[in-house]
Amino acid sequence: MPTAFGWQKYLASQESSGSAEALVVDFDSVDRLRFNATETVINETGIDRNFRIEGDTLANLFFLDAGSDQAVFGSATVADTLAILSIVDDAAGATAVTLALQHDSASPADADEQQVRFYSTVEDAGNAAVELARITVVQEDATAATDDASIRFDIMVANVLLNDVFIIGPTSAAGAMQFIFNEDGDDADFRIEGDTNANMLVIDAATDSMSFGSAVVAGASYSVSNLTGRDFVTAVGHQLHIPSGSITDSGVTGTIGVLATEFVGAATVLATNTITYTDAASLRVLIPVASTGATFTRTYAIWTNGQVRADSNFQVNNTALFATTQPTAAVVFQSGTAPVGAITTGGALFASTTVIRKIIADGTASDVQT
Repeated sequence: MPTAFGWQKYLASQESSGSAEALVVDFDSVDRLRFNATETVINETGIDRNFRIEGDTLANLFFLDAGSDQAVFGSATVADTLAILSIVDDAAGATAVTLALQHDSASPADADEQQVRFYSTVEDAGNAAVELARITVVQEDATAATDDASIRFDIMVANVLLNDVFIIGPTSAAGAMQFIFNEDGDDADFRIEGDTNANMLVIDAATDSMSFGSAVVAGASYSVSNLTGRDFVTAVGHQLHIPSGSITDSGVTGTIGVLATEFVGAATVLATNTITYTDAASLRVLIPVASTGATFTRTYAIWTNGQVRADSNFQVNNTALFATTQPTAAVVFQSGTAPVGAITTGGALFASTTVIRKIIADGTASDVQT
């Protein structure tokens, strides 16, 4: 065997029993490179000898660390000790293109896709490879002047790959930029945590319901509840605040029948069987409750700084509050037994400049409170 610089090396044609002829590069009696009819093998013996490819200016364009069974692009140092493959960019500059994927189609078209898929083996399926997740980039519009794309995320849940769990971007050519969760309408819930509240926003897909501050409330489409207690109390609404603002007309003229900044519609209650509701309300407001240490000077379930209009009668304890006929500028009460401190006979209340007066049955007025 020829020897040079103290190294023993040779190129030989080797033929083993039952195999085709192979060309082998041997170094120190170790099979370092082998060429045969079906493959080219580096480090066939399996010893701790690294493999490196240099670029024009990058010394470690590709580096294979045999001792740790890891491969690196761009460096001789792995980025993650658990990673089989690392890509390291040590180029100067604030922006680095570390990895580029291109779908180089000769005839690009709308809805062309590029995908990255993630697999793992499943124990009870004979260690078969199962797709766990998928990231898809869709070229929604392939026209050069209007090209756009979306990124779609799929994930395996209960042995079903849920498609389009999350989408960033338009979903059609010339579509609007958007963020979509659960595009396919699967039973996929959505939750946002705060610093201390785990349920700042919860959407329950199975029940089509949403809640602010807690898990969804059974039977309610939308709910606000169990918000984190505050260290201070304000007059802007402890749990829900609808701020005041300006409303600008759209340039029309004339008379508008109704202007409402907030609106509660009349729900049509459908029933497949005969059912009776003892009380029904479009809006139900409960009075605040003071716990130990808290005292209310005055308590209201509803407080307004302006007039209250009712197109029908008010009720107190299921009894109509007002008479069916009212004199001008007075509130007329029905006759009947009244609670302590209230007006005890039928009549009305009206205010003068100094006193509140009661109109009694014969039409005369008497002072009630100065």
